Amino acid sequence: MKTGLLEPKTIIINSKDIAKGSFRLDSYFYSDYDRNYSHIINNYIEFKSLGECSTEIYEVPPFVHVYVKKNYGIPFYTSSSLFENDLTPAHYLTPKMKKLEIYKIRRGQILLARSGDVSGGVMGLITMVGRDLDGATTSDHVIRITANPDIVISEYLYCFLMSEMCRKELVRNASGSVIPAIRPAAIKNIHIPMLPLEKQNAIVQKIRLSIEQKEASRVLIFNANRMVLNVNGLAEIKEEDNDTESGEHNKYTSIFSSEVLHTNHSGSEYRLDAHFYNPLAQLAIKNIRQCKSEVKTIGDVTERVFMCGRFKRNYVGEKYGVPFLSGKNIIQIRPTDLKYISLTETSDLDDLKLEATWTLITRSGTIGRTCFVWGNYEEWTATEDIVRAVPSQEEIDPGYLCAFLSSPYGKQQVLRFRHGSVIDHITPEQVKKVLIPLPSETDQKMIGDLVRAAYEKRAEAIRLEDEAQQILMAALTQ
Repeated sequence: MKTGLLEPKTIIINSKDIAKGSFRLDSYFYSDYDRNYSHIINNYIEFKSLGECSTEIYEVPPFVHVYVKKNYGIPFYTSSSLFENDLTPAHYLTPKMKKLEIYKIRRGQILLARSGDVSGGVMGLITMVGRDLDGATTSDHVIRITANPDIVISEYLYCFLMSEMCRKELVRNASGSVIPAIRPAAIKNIHIPMLPLEKQNAIVQKIRLSIEQKEASRVLIFNANRMVLNVNGLAEIKEEDNDTESGEHNKYTSIFSSEVLHTNHSGSEYRLDAHFYNPLAQLAIKNIRQCKSEVKTIGDVTERVFMCGRFKRNYVGEKYGVPFLSGKNIIQIRPTDLKYISLTETSDLDDLKLEATWTLITRSGTIGRTCFVWGNYEEWTATEDIVRAVPSQEEIDPGYLCAFLSSPYGKQQVLRFRHGSVIDHITPEQVKKVLIPLPSETDQKMIGDLVRAAYEKRAEAIRLEDEAQQILMAALTQ
């Protein structure tokens, strides 16, 4: 009989550490216990608590979300949408909501996602409020931190809090039997190293430039999406255009039987599920057919649209593998909880790798989110739940293809094809049926250049953050 297989792992701690840990008795809290990061930080650095470095560390109380249409509301972000590339609001809150001001976030605040799954969620992720988030609202699942300017510069505090070692410390302070959550009181005693002012300023400069690059990237993408409409003579699709009628409990719309029985080159699949006839998608198709540009399908302008087959995933450490993207990773500012598949134990590895100029489209769960492979994921691999659209560069500018698919005209067409009884899916064959207007080569290149510049700025922002982290870690360990 084998022994030792079920022996528990144990750790011995000093009783004084229990008092330091808010009298916590759960073993997870002490599993990697090192309050002062002494295994990496030299003995000459002064520490202050997060409470000392902040004028505010707080969470707002849960509240009733009263959503309204975009033109009438205040942008509202969930704890996950704060960390996405395009920063698209999840909803819009009514301006008439009581105590609305306390739910608003302000420029310079540091935001901490405080709840979620420890292994794969956003808990412990950090972002900083810039110009484009100033005055927006977010949920009670986000902790707000305001740096004390007399003690620390906010960008330096942000840089340390987002470091890998500090995220582990933040997550370690989570509590809860079902959904773990970080509480403001639990993190006030986290130690913040006070580097020499020269080092702090070098880090601050990098972080400020990084934030500027992210904001500039989003402006470029916004301009590219606007140009897609302008050069093709397409009207903006708004929620108000959703021509549905409301019954006592449901919304419904009417269609002609010919729309079900005849394809009319609209990608019909003889479907009877209501969302296939979504009025916004129908309006998008109608407007594209009437636009001033030549109209083709995605299948006409691509070399192939495909997804890789399912394969055995041997996950390994970073040194021994190639990055493996999930669907959520491609829409994040910086991929989190990234996995690596084996370089030696993965068959046909080269066939799984991504290439520059491809457009990636999420095909299950949250469908239709897009990403351009440009200065980011070349030579990485990705899940089969991502559709790869490989442009034919003789037919279309690759950046323009991505801009169109990320626009409401592209996304609404993709979403109408979703199917599945539990988890929605789309197929590459359905993506090929999406209609796309083709303006002049000059206009396509102009839009494509905006997209390429946007992704280059995103890559630059990540590079600057990495450099700031390198300065931080070098100063802590020298």
